[in-house]
Amino acid sequence: MDQQNNTLEPHVLMFPIPFQGPVNCFLKLAELLCLSGIHVTFLNTEHIHRPLLRHTQVLSRFSRYPNFKFETIPDGVEHETPVPRDRFMEVMAGVDAVTKPLFREMMVSGRFSWKSERPVTVMIPDAYFSFAVDVAIEASIPVICFETISPCCLWTSYLNLPTLIEAGDVPFEGPVNCALKLAELLCLSGIRVTFLNTEHIHRPLLRHTQVLSRFSRYPNFRFETIPDGLEHENPVSGDRFMEVMDAVDVVTKPLFREMMFSGRLSRKADRPVTVMIPDACFSFAVDIAIEASIPVICFETIGPGALWTSYLNLPTLIEAGDVPFKGNDLDQLITSVPGTEHIIRKRDLDSFCRFKDLSNPGIEFILKKAHIVPRAQGLILNTFEELDSVVLPHMRKLCPNIYTIGPMHSLHKTKLMANTKLSPQETTVSNSVWKEDKTCLSWLDKHDPKTVIYVSIGSLAIMTVEQLIEIWYGVVNSGKPFLWVRRPGSITSAYDESQVPTELLERTKEIGCIVEWAPQEDVLAHPAIGGFLTHSGWNSTMESIVEGVPMVCWPYFGDQQTNSRFVGEVWKTGIDLKDTCDRLGIEKAVRDIMDSKHKLYTQAANTWENAAKESISMTGSSSIQLARLIDDILAMSLTNL
Repeated sequence: MDQQNNTLEPHVLMFPIPFQGPVNCFLKLAELLCLSGIHVTFLNTEHIHRPLLRHTQVLSRFSRYPNFKFETIPDGVEHETPVPRDRFMEVMAGVDAVTKPLFREMMVSGRFSWKSERPVTVMIPDAYFSFAVDVAIEASIPVICFETISPCCLWTSYLNLPTLIEAGDVPFEGPVNCALKLAELLCLSGIRVTFLNTEHIHRPLLRHTQVLSRFSRYPNFRFETIPDGLEHENPVSGDRFMEVMDAVDVVTKPLFREMMFSGRLSRKADRPVTVMIPDACFSFAVDIAIEASIPVICFETIGPGALWTSYLNLPTLIEAGDVPFKGNDLDQLITSVPGTEHIIRKRDLDSFCRFKDLSNPGIEFILKKAHIVPRAQGLILNTFEELDSVVLPHMRKLCPNIYTIGPMHSLHKTKLMANTKLSPQETTVSNSVWKEDKTCLSWLDKHDPKTVIYVSIGSLAIMTVEQLIEIWYGVVNSGKPFLWVRRPGSITSAYDESQVPTELLERTKEIGCIVEWAPQEDVLAHPAIGGFLTHSGWNSTMESIVEGVPMVCWPYFGDQQTNSRFVGEVWKTGIDLKDTCDRLGIEKAVRDIMDSKHKLYTQAANTWENAAKESISMTGSSSIQLARLIDDILAMSLTNL
């Protein structure tokens, strides 16, 4: 790539894993960078980019940033809407096969350059994109990984997975949502951004959001898409995670290499990529960035605790004989992971750790991630220093350059209000790849403060009909009014209302409201909400912490297992109900956080709410970390010219 002009401004390439949560975090970070004057190219795979544009105002939102642009890259995922969790590996396989080689080609060819021949000076990939880190390192481009899972899960289940084994668990809505927020933050900083989505997630994104109009205010932002091999039009559920990742590996990976090394992205933007920010799931993107000598900053959208315990420490877990699990005692403490020796049990590790065979694709996937994240120039996490103080000091021994810039959705709002003329209401933007039913807000308006329990298992988790009925009975029998988000495809088998007892349906008409999708940030901020029955996805956890809402945690997979443990055991803001699903337990938990122990949980929740708000203040830890990230991107861009 042509890097002759050493007077060019910094150019960050951000590359989130194609799932809504990470993309959302990435977009918030991108906007923070843009607000600081940094040029940002936001690279989405096509699968996530389409629904992002369709269902959000992302284009109009970023149109105010001349230093932001989206780019897309194929990912081999043909579905039009975001894939569920059960097809995660299908998406990742598509990225590995299609996106990875295209990304390398794009980086090497200079496709991400702009009219001013601006090369990528820093790369911020999702920590899943190890190939992006590799490409950045190969291209001598500084890389800062962005990890959007909780630090607790990152440490216990990801970074320590190898240790657990020898001692004897992504293009989805959440990641894309995070990535878009990061992209907008970068655009607000004046950085040019190309946002590369896989096609599978990009179609529903365009259909169900205002993302195009939202980002249209940023002339320094543009979308690009890349195939991902997924055929479905709708987003896939979480139980297909590996199917998605397999598709990405097969389809997206080679296409991404081609895009990076052919210069296709640089030619479209008339400016070389100077920094890459891939989702940490895309290890191939890191590889390509390293190969192309492009700085890489990984963006991890899972919980940092899970990233530390189950991902980054996976080699440690294997060496210690903790993984694969031996015996049936899931309450046995994991003592091989520094920092969480008295906190994390076997059942609290990422769900991938429950596989019995080390050759399982899920284990191999995490091992790739564990090895690639430390190779990046940095790691971006959606958390704040005080919240994950248990694991962050240990994580920095492995990954010294960590940027804690969360709660990202709150920091995003704060920076938007400070740098634009937007009202507080206008700063609450949706990157949802599902159409939001806002009528539920009017329903909430009819209820007294702190009286409604909000129920949602997120954008990836699924449940059986039997689990649905048990949770339904538990919520109804609590006697509390409830708002229940029941995503299409969230029930595993054929389901219709004839399977539901009449008494449940009748009682629901009296005290309940069921919608397919809701504007969650607005819901959690509503005065009527007194509790949250959640799957414990990291975005949902952070949003609940920010609003001081106590949680009943029913985790499904991935970092949710670790996040729920931190909610119940470390932060004391809720109840962890993992590995159980019975109506009596659900009813008791709802009553506890809403009635009998409401004061106890609310006090803890309020403490963390205040800490979160302090972190995004002018002198708060997250604001300081964001400023440092922007400064480092600028420096990486200069040294990479």
